[in-house]
Amino acid sequence: MAPEVENWFGGTWTGEKLHVVLNYLGFYTKALRKKFSHLVYIDAFAGTGSREYESESGETQSSQGSALRAFDIDPPFAEYLFF
Repeated sequence: MAPEVENWFGGTWTGEKLHVVLNYLGFYTKALRKKFSHLVYIDAFAGTGSREYESESGETQSSQGSALRAFDIDPPFAEYLFF
């Protein structure tokens, strides 16, 4: 049973999804920057910016969510909107 942690959500697929989506966003900004000078990142489900999860060894781990990872996209977006 998961411990009572405020940001407890997702499973092994959540980390994989974040990795795939953020890799895609890097390609997205590189490709579209040539045509559009002002790209906006919109995250309608941004949450708190971090997540806790249970590792395979049963320990509670923490990692950045999509909201914080979006700031590491290179090249960066011109503007960020989080809901």
